[in-house]
Amino acid sequence: MGKRAGYLSRISLILLPAMLLAGCSLPGTGCAVRPQAATTGTADQGAFELLRCRALGGDKAAQVTLARAYETGTGLPRDMKKAVGWYKHAATPTSGSTPVHIAPVGNQRHGWTLDVQAGKAIPGDIWAEFRLGEIYLAGNGVRQSDRRARKWLRRAADHGSAPAAKLLAEMEAGE
Repeated sequence: MGKRAGYLSRISLILLPAMLLAGCSLPGTGCAVRPQAATTGTADQGAFELLRCRALGGDKAAQVTLARAYETGTGLPRDMKKAVGWYKHAATPTSGSTPVHIAPVGNQRHGWTLDVQAGKAIPGDIWAEFRLGEIYLAGNGVRQSDRRARKWLRRAADHGSAPAAKLLAEMEAGE
């Protein structure tokens, strides 16, 4: 990492929390945390907004927590469609790269897109993979699908989930 990149990385570690406390947007998410949320709404609303912003920013633990809250109806209205969506976000690995658009220069008609390494690659969450397998197997809020259940359970088992491997073996033995 170059000197400039290291400097920018340290600056972003300082500025991001300050931006969030000041009520600025979380870059790239379209999410704004407003400090007045704690005074105008309930503490749960402020906590939900912060959790949602962290989830939109790619925090796998926040995505799983949000999915679980939608699945169980804890603090939020129960919504299996949103729960499955957040589980899928958490289960999907991220590459760590961010596309950056370079505008046209001079006589060029088109710009181009460049993938910039913005952080480390993050694997999918094993528990979210397992939970998606269970949800599709049971047809809980989604159309029941053995194929999709196997896909998610196999991914979880390949990543080391013993319960997923056991459930997958039971499925295959039952055929």
